[in-house]
Order: sequence, then structure tokens, then C-alpha cells
Amino acid sequence: MSNTPQFRKSSLTTDHPATPEQRTAAGGKAKAPAGGAVKAGDQTHHSGGVKQRMPFQAHPNTLSRIRATEHAARLHEGYATMSEWMEAAMLRECSRIEHKYNDGQPYPIGGTPRKGRPAAS
Repeated sequence: MSNTPQFRKSSLTTDHPATPEQRTAAGGKAKAPAGGAVKAGDQTHHSGGVKQRMPFQAHPNTLSRIRATEHAARLHEGYATMSEWMEAAMLRECSRIEHKYNDGQPYPIGGTPRKGRPAAS
């Protein structure tokens, strides 16, 4: 007999937020994660694939609130990572602004973001 400990399988294994595709809803049907794909205009954006960094700065209280909410989003909404949650949230905001100011059409991609101090309002 081996001295290696045998790990028991937990009944909670399928509820781990990092494996949302395995989560099931009542009735045994697979439950899709809320942040899997976000529809924006005619294109569906997925959180997979090549990604680029986009750093931003925020007040420490805001960052703490973001981290706490993202943790809850993992547990309740099925997001696997902070990046997945942030990307879905940003796409929802893009879609809202496009619907409000651009007849629901995505803005043309091009140019570079403005750097430096914000313009006076």
C-alpha cells in the first residue's frame, strides 16, 4: 500500500468560479457564464485570444471596491478572471454609449487615445 495520500473528490468541485462551463443550474442543464460573450453591434467579442494591456489609475477606495465587486462577480456571475469581468463591463459601457450617441453603431476604430491632462470642460 502506498503512503501517498488519496485526495477525495469534493461535491463543490463543479462550483469553482474558475471553471464556469462545468457549473450547472437546477435541473442538471449547463449554466452559461454571464461574462462569456458580449454582443456589441454586429460583432460578438469573446474574452479569449491575444490580449493587450491597458493600464489605468484610480483612487485606492475605487480600486478596493473594484476588487471586492469582481470577487463577488466570480462567485455569482461566473467570471473566471478580473480581466474577463473588466472586458465585459467595458464592452457593456461601449455599447451603452454607442446606442445613446451613435445610433447603436460602433465608433470607427483608429487614432490613439489622448495623453496628458484632461481637456477643460
